[in-house]
Amino acid sequence: MTAPEPRVTVATITIKAQNVPRVARFWRDLLGYVVVPNHSDSAHLADPAGHGPAILVQPSSHPAATAGAQPPADPAHDVGGFHADRSHADRSHADRSHADRIHAAPIHTARIHLDLRPDDQHRAVARAVTLGATLADVGQVGDEGWVVLADPEGNHFCVLESAAAHAARLARDPGRPTPVDEG
Repeated sequence: MTAPEPRVTVATITIKAQNVPRVARFWRDLLGYVVVPNHSDSAHLADPAGHGPAILVQPSSHPAATAGAQPPADPAHDVGGFHADRSHADRSHADRSHADRIHAAPIHTARIHLDLRPDDQHRAVARAVTLGATLADVGQVGDEGWVVLADPEGNHFCVLESAAAHAARLARDPGRPTPVDEG
């Protein structure tokens, strides 16, 4: 008899922000959430009714992707299978059209990802990998309590420590709220 698959729920939606208090106030006020304690310089927002997932507004030095993003500064940058350093005269109309679409597209910077709270972290990571996820190295040191993975298209998500391990850690140290209101 095989063990049942691990139960996994969305615990947190993480939003990257250059101005954490401003973005946290927006989501807090839009959703009617409250600021709750945490163990970082991120702002942790919770649904006071306990129905929605938590929102974690996390500091980022990277600006949001914009529709008017500029093409790469490196003129030899490979764009869509050809090198952008070729002159327009050297490229066919199709190449120019493709390059223009690539250059006009937003530069993708991951700003939101899912944090998943499993009942068994090890089994949940193993199942995700079986389904096509890969381990993602985003600079972890190994003692974070979560595992960063990428889905089959490279979108990152985290598998957090188990609910029981998380509750035990919070019982030892509940953390502190990050101020989000200007004072």
